[in-house]
Amino acid sequence: MEDRIISTLLAEYPMRKLERIVALILLLIIVIATNVMDNTSFKIVKESIGNMYEDRLVAYDLTYKIHNEVEERRMMLLKGDVSAFKATNAQFTLAVDSLIKQYGTTELTTAESDNFDVLKERLVELERIEKTYASEEETEEKELQENIEAKSAKIVESLNALAAIQVSEGKRQLINSERAIKSSDVLSKVEIISMIVITIIIVFLIIYEPKI
Repeated sequence: MEDRIISTLLAEYPMRKLERIVALILLLIIVIATNVMDNTSFKIVKESIGNMYEDRLVAYDLTYKIHNEVEERRMMLLKGDVSAFKATNAQFTLAVDSLIKQYGTTELTTAESDNFDVLKERLVELERIEKTYASEEETEEKELQENIEAKSAKIVESLNALAAIQVSEGKRQLINSERAIKSSDVLSKVEIISMIVITIIIVFLIIYEPKI
């Protein structure tokens, strides 16, 4: 009789040991999986926030500054301040070129890249006309002023299109951040519940003694 009991215990011991090992492995897998998913959600939020600042707010600020430079020049012509307009021509070119270079370092979407190329072409045309205007006689000024006004209006149109893209992309990044935060919250709750369940299973396997 005693030999049979001992044989039964020895036969059950490896099985119980295996069950505990399996439970511990499951616990480890859940911890690792949830940690990876949490890190992924955190990375998405971090990248979204970084993109909203570096590639959206900065780009929007640059379009605003270029817009101000162009509008300031237009106001000079409207006020008839031709001498000041001509005197600041080189300064305007340097300022806008610097802003354009900064804008080009941001991450551009396909639509944004297309609009940005159009903007650069229109600025080159404007700078060419303004350079001509600065060296022309008064007899040619009126026609050149009209050309400058028309080109400036087109540039403002391009800037408005780029500004609209910044707003749209900023909203998209914000939505991605909100989704990642919600996902992380759900995963945290699943992790807690899973840990509780696995812990209960492990405790049960440890304290459970099969009837002989």
